[in-house]
Amino acid sequence: MTKERVADLLGTNRTYLSQVINEQTQQNFTQYINNYRINEAIRLLSDPETDLPLKAVAAEVGFNSMSTFYKIFQNTVGVPPKQYRNKVMSMHKNA
Repeated sequence: MTKERVADLLGTNRTYLSQVINEQTQQNFTQYINNYRINEAIRLLSDPETDLPLKAVAAEVGFNSMSTFYKIFQNTVGVPPKQYRNKVMSMHKNA
């Protein structure tokens, strides 16, 4: 997912796309996309019916690098993805 591709799909240019994302979210394009990806990862990791390995979750949401996925997940959520999954799964078991 590149800024150029998104701008093209929306029928606009990269500069305008960046400006709108920044004004509406106070994030740059990369931060906005990564935030979207992490929210999707949270959804997948929170689903007790989904038992995807973390590598598959990272790939599913668009990360090519596990280290980038771990770093951005931890910076966003506050814990590494494995710890998040374990916490959520233990809450489901105790519910």
